[in-house]
Amino acid sequence: MILRELGDRGSVSAVATALHLTPSAVSQQLASLQRGVQVPLTRLDGRVLVLTDAGRSLAAAAVDVAAALARAGAAVDAHLTDPTATVRVVAFHSAASAFFPRLLSSGGANIGDANTVGANTGSANTGSANTGSANTGSANTGSANTGSANAGSANAGSANAGSANAGSANTGGAKIECADEDVAQDAFPLLSADYDVVVAHRPAGSGSWPRTVSVTRLLSEPLDVAVPASHPLATKPRLSAADVAGEQWIAVHDGFPLTAAIQAIGAAAGHQLTVRHRINDFTVAADLVAAGAGFALLPRYIGPRRRDVVLRPLTGLHIAREIDVLTRPEQRFRAAVTTVIDRLVSIAASVTADAPAQPSEIG
Repeated sequence: MILRELGDRGSVSAVATALHLTPSAVSQQLASLQRGVQVPLTRLDGRVLVLTDAGRSLAAAAVDVAAALARAGAAVDAHLTDPTATVRVVAFHSAASAFFPRLLSSGGANIGDANTVGANTGSANTGSANTGSANTGSANTGSANTGSANAGSANAGSANAGSANAGSANTGGAKIECADEDVAQDAFPLLSADYDVVVAHRPAGSGSWPRTVSVTRLLSEPLDVAVPASHPLATKPRLSAADVAGEQWIAVHDGFPLTAAIQAIGAAAGHQLTVRHRINDFTVAADLVAAGAGFALLPRYIGPRRRDVVLRPLTGLHIAREIDVLTRPEQRFRAAVTTVIDRLVSIAASVTADAPAQPSEIG
C-alpha cells in the first residue's frame, strides 16, 4: 500500500500527509518492505525518492491485492445480508417430524414453502416421533430420534443410519435444506461443521453445550410414562416409581439416553427395572405399549399419539430433555440463519402452547 501511495503521490512528504503519518514513519515502512525484497524498490531522483521498475511492479500487485480484498469483503457482506441464502438445517428425528413441516410450510415467515417435501416425508417415520437419539448418557430418555439405523427404527425410507436428507424449500425467502441425524449427545456440536443450524437435545440438568457453539433454547420437554389405556394404572393421573417398578419395560439400546432414565426410576424404586425390549424408535415403542408389551418413556410434546396409550407423569422424579438450536458463532451474523432460528423458536412456542398442561389430558 505504501509503495502504491508513493507511486501515485510522488514524494514521501506527500504520502505522509495523505496517510496522516510522519515522513519518518513512511520511510520506516519503506525500509521494512525493502528488507523483504532482493532488488531495490526505490531510488533517489535528485532529492526526491521515487519507485524503481521493481517498485512499480510491486505497487501494481498491491492494487490487485486491494481490489481482491474489496471483492472478498463485498462477498462476505452479501453472504451475511442475503435473506435468500441457503440454510442447511439438521435435527434429531422427532424434532425433524415436529419442526420441519412447519418450517417448510407456506406459513414459514417467507423462508420457504411446502413445494418441497418436508423432512422424512417419504420415510416411514413421517409424522412419527422417534426415540432413542444417540444422546448417549443423556437423560433425555426417549430422545426424539427415529430413522436411525438402530433396531426397531421405523425410518424405512431413510437411506443412511439417521441421516435422511429431506429436500429443500425456496420461494422468495431462505432456501432451506433439511436433514435428520441420529447422533450421540456429544456429536451434536460437531454437526455444526456440516450444517448451518443444528436442532439438538440433552438431558435436563446436564452440563451445557461446549463454548464452540452458540445456543438458542427452543423448549424443555418432560418425558412421561406411556401406559396401555386398558391398564389399571391408566386410571391414575400420576404415577410413582413404586407404581411402575414391577412392570415390564421397553427401553432404548444400552448407551442411549432412555437407559439412564430407566435406571433413575429403578433407583427411586429401590431395585432395577425389568427391560424386555430394546427399541430406539418412539413410534415403535408406543406400538408395543399399546400391545401390552410393557411401559416406556415418551416425550410429552412431540412424541407419538395413540388413543390406546396414555402418558402419565412420574412424581418425585424430573425426567426431561432440553431442545436447543446450535450454530457456529459466525453463523449468527447471517440474516437467513437468524430468520430460520427465529422461526424455529416461534414453532417451539406454538408446540408447547398447543400441548395440554398435563399428560393425563393426552390419550
